Amino acid sequence: MSTLQPNKGQSKKIVIAIDAGHGGEDSGARGASGSLEKNITLSIAKKLKKEIDNDEQLRAVLTRDDDYFVPLHGRVVKARKLKADIFVSIHADAFTNPDAKGSSVFALSESGATSASARYLANKENE
Repeated sequence: MSTLQPNKGQSKKIVIAIDAGHGGEDSGARGASGSLEKNITLSIAKKLKKEIDNDEQLRAVLTRDDDYFVPLHGRVVKARKLKADIFVSIHADAFTNPDAKGSSVFALSESGATSASARYLANKENE
C-alpha cells in the first residue's frame, strides 16, 4: 500500500477499497424492523463510491457490488490486486439498547491488530 498523498507532478489517483460487510447467506445483524446489515452496508458502500468518484484525485472500488458472500480474505486480496491505498469496511452492528446512536471507527495496521481489543474484534469478525 502506498502513501495517501501523490507526489508533486504525479497523477496517480488514491484508490479506496470499500468493503460492504456481509452479503449472500451471511446477512449480518438484523434491525428491529427486520432490516439486514448486508443490504444496509451495500447501499452505503454504493453511495460512498459515488461521492469518492466525484473527486478527481480519488477512485473507489467495491469489494462486492451485489448480494453475494465474499470471505474477508477474498475482500482483502481483491483490494490488494486493485492496488488500494485504503481499505474501508462498512458494518451496521446491532445493539441491545434501542436508544444507542453514533458510530465507531476501528483501525488496524498492516502488521496486524494494534491492541488487545482490536485483536479480539478482528478474530471475532474473521470467524
